[in-house]
Parts: sequence; structure tokens; C-alpha cells
Amino acid sequence: MAKRPGGNRWVKGQSGNPKGRPRRTDTIAELLRLQIDKPRFVHELLRLCYGGGKIAPETQISAMRLVLSYTDGKPGEQAGPFVAGDHVIQLVYAPITAVPEPQREPLEGKAAA
Repeated sequence: MAKRPGGNRWVKGQSGNPKGRPRRTDTIAELLRLQIDKPRFVHELLRLCYGGGKIAPETQISAMRLVLSYTDGKPGEQAGPFVAGDHVIQLVYAPITAVPEPQREPLEGKAAA
């Protein structure tokens, strides 16, 4: 490779490949994106959900999980609901980053921090 003026092959602050690596358009994912009929795909997925006795329950549940994961996000682990007197308790286990900071009321006679 020929050297640039000043004896250095590279110019400071300038990319040696300004256009970057060419994108491949023949990947399976790209070919599927070009060919898939999205409305039909959704229709078939929902048909699996609402199979009405013609589809195995395991297949229906898998299809329902897939639909819900795309519409509502992955559900957290849940326990309950439990009934305690006049109250219903539902426990949801979620990643700690998803738990909002608790709202605390100031104590009477104490200055708010």
C-alpha cells in the first residue's frame, strides 16, 4: 500500500473505509422480510390461538404466549390472587428495575426531607 504524504498511511480523524462494510441482502432474515405476507401471518397465528378444538392445546398456548409477548411484553411471574378477608392480594415478581420507587407520606410533626 502506498504511503500518504508525510510518511503515514492513515490520515488522522479520517476513516480508511468511509462507506463501511457493504450490507448483505441475502440473509435468511432479509429474504423472509421481503417475502412474508404480514396480514396473513397474523391471521394464521390468531387461528392457532382460537383453534376451537381443532388445534392441540399446547400449540394454542404457545401461539397465545407469542401473541402476548409481542403485544404486552413478556409477563412477570405471578402468584395468586389470594383472598384475605375483604381484600384480594396479587403478587407479581418483576425485575428490580421495573419496580417503581414507593411513595411515602411524611410523618406528622416531622419536616419533609
